[in-house]
Amino acid sequence: QKEGVRRKVKGEKEVVEEEEEVEEQMVKGKREFFNLRQIVFESAEKISQTNVMMMKLISKYNQLRVSITNMGRQLESESRVMSKMKEYDKIIHNKEDSGVSSMNQMPILSNDKYEKTENQSSIQIQEN
Repeated sequence: QKEGVRRKVKGEKEVVEEEEEVEEQMVKGKREFFNLRQIVFESAEKISQTNVMMMKLISKYNQLRVSITNMGRQLESESRVMSKMKEYDKIIHNKEDSGVSSMNQMPILSNDKYEKTENQSSIQIQEN
């Protein structure tokens, strides 16, 4: 009988030890689960912040693109004006020997700042 009691006590001790070990594993597992869950939440927050930053960068990029496009158009327009001014210079320098300016041959500029009317041209001819 003593042998049977010893085996029973020994078996109960082993069962209790196994239960304690299982409980420790469960506690460890819960801690790991909560740590991983925290990592997932932090990662999601970082991804959200990154998305916000990307949207801001895309907005800035689009603003820059519009600005560059507008600058290009302005440069193109100024280039056309400069080209017309060079044509005017050529016409003025190639005027006839008789001393009469050939202003009426000048092309009309599309830019109002440089357009000449016939009255202005005739005044300039008289001044020359």
